[in-house]
Amino acid sequence: KLSPADATLASLLAMTMQYAERQTPEGIEAAHKAFGSIVERAVPTGTVNIADPDPDRPLRIGVLSADLRRHSVAFFARSFIERLGDRGMPIVCFSDAARDDPMTERLRGAALGWHDVRGESDDALAQLIRRERIDVLIDLAGHTAGNRLPLLARRPAPLSITMIGYPATTGLTRIDARVVDSHTDPFDPPTSTGECLVRLDPCFLCYSPDEADTANEAAAAGGAIDGPFTFCSFNDQKKYTPGLLRAWATILERSPGARLLVKARTFAAEARRHRFVSRLESMGAPAGSVEVLGPLADAAEHLRLYTRAHLALDTFPYHGTTTTCEAALMGVPTLTIAGKTHASRVGVSLNHALGRESLVVDSYDAYIATAVRIARSPEELATLRTGLRDRLLRGPLGAAAAYAERLACVIRRLWRERVARAQGS
Repeated sequence: KLSPADATLASLLAMTMQYAERQTPEGIEAAHKAFGSIVERAVPTGTVNIADPDPDRPLRIGVLSADLRRHSVAFFARSFIERLGDRGMPIVCFSDAARDDPMTERLRGAALGWHDVRGESDDALAQLIRRERIDVLIDLAGHTAGNRLPLLARRPAPLSITMIGYPATTGLTRIDARVVDSHTDPFDPPTSTGECLVRLDPCFLCYSPDEADTANEAAAAGGAIDGPFTFCSFNDQKKYTPGLLRAWATILERSPGARLLVKARTFAAEARRHRFVSRLESMGAPAGSVEVLGPLADAAEHLRLYTRAHLALDTFPYHGTTTTCEAALMGVPTLTIAGKTHASRVGVSLNHALGRESLVVDSYDAYIATAVRIARSPEELATLRTGLRDRLLRGPLGAAAAYAERLACVIRRLWRERVARAQGS
């Protein structure tokens, strides 16, 4: 309210609202639209020229992201960055990453071109994108850290798409499309923001885990677990709402002997871990039933932690994404609550892609009852865990070639529509 024209604050507000339990789809949409209005009033629209209007020619695809490194976004973007070139859509990456790592080098090797653009001004980057003759610019950030939304408002490419990295509209009318699916977004937006929804069914994501992670932990996935029944959640702490914590405390109270294993980067300090445990116990969790861990040494140690868990508890209203896929990779199913926004329906899409629709419920009461029932039913748990890893790697979530083909078809359709609009037909 004090700074109504500050685009950075408007962006942070729009993003933060999605973590709150009492926000509505309309309110979230309005906050993003307000951000878009601020930016588009301040940023002039670039002149969009389609040099070659042939709707069926090879297309140069630009990928813009600060996360082309070992980051959650990269594990989902790999599937098309490594494959669209074989479908007449060579990739040029514009990387805003703060540092490079082996994932960066892998993606660089798959791309036709690569530009490290950290520190480049929006104007300079827009000119670079135009010099590279990018036909379709794919944004992987939305409102997340390192985003370039003011650049996208300049329309540096004839067609722009946002996908994977952010669970909502950008609020910009100058972005043409947002990739979702029929589970995450069964309804059209409550208000018009300019982006059209493109439903990439059966799932808007394709997960490509690190081969080393897959190989090193293959033997452990879905195996027998010693000790008491253990629920787990390895999502960011900012996704832990008061209602969710009360539900977890109730689940533990109604599951005698069960434990909850929680891990997040923000729990590095012992004092913070202690406060979190005390809070859950004040809500009714039995003493000694909650274990909290901070960041671990490496990805392999993180994945091994799943070998201690029977069932993962998704967060709400902002679901997990990579955490749900990692849990499935390790044979651990995830119980989730279906909400009314994209952020609160990602777990719906993932569970459907894994053939675990029974793990999607519609309320905290059902979430509690289902968790307690599974903790008491070894047969049901065994059914949920059996073959889960194979369903991830060989089902829709892991079929990278099929996903890339579907995405290529969507891009081609959007391009043809863009050319037709430019020609006034």
